Amino acid sequence: MKKFLVSYQVFRVAKKGYFEFPKVYYEYLYNISAHLNILKFENCILTYMKKEELPFNSFKPVQEFMLQSLQRGHVKMINDLLPFFVEGFEWSKPFDYRQTKINI
Repeated sequence: MKKFLVSYQVFRVAKKGYFEFPKVYYEYLYNISAHLNILKFENCILTYMKKEELPFNSFKPVQEFMLQSLQRGHVKMINDLLPFFVEGFEWSKPFDYRQTKINI
């Protein structure tokens, strides 16, 4: 496996740090257009999937409603269920990455 390019750039300027990103459940609810990938960090490997490979747009009306509620400050659900919506990890050495694809 190759070293994740972001990891290389970050390690070039820092000795350690913290990454945090939304989980797939968050994306299904809000489908933030700036988020291009679905990420999962496990066993020192960052696995990613291109968001465009998933059927997010099938839920567009629900996502638009949920995003508007989030923009209006309705964040209680996110705060109450944060471990299901957000993942983060500390790093102090380069980590591997791999792309995965959905099998439908």
